[in-house]
Amino acid sequence: MTQLEIELQQLKDEVKNMWGMVRGQLLKALSSLLNFDRDLAREVVVMEKRINATELKIDRDCENIFALYSPVAIDLRFSGSARGVVFGFYCGCDRCAVRDWC
Repeated sequence: MTQLEIELQQLKDEVKNMWGMVRGQLLKALSSLLNFDRDLAREVVVMEKRINATELKIDRDCENIFALYSPVAIDLRFSGSARGVVFGFYCGCDRCAVRDWC
């Protein structure tokens, strides 16, 4: 495997990991609303910081891939798409954190 392939695989793994965190946030937020569970809602807000940090790391990793490896074609499309997908996760996660309710 080339270094670019290794970096892209790590990026894929990070995106999958972030999706798992965001999915968990969605489920916890829904549960906290349905069960009026303030403690669970606070947990969602606290976890949001970790997800924000993950989004920034993935964004930085994409920038490094662009800068260091000059990807072409499919690798370039994947890196660009990963940034967009992660931003969507990030926005969805922000909506899960119901700060006013806590």
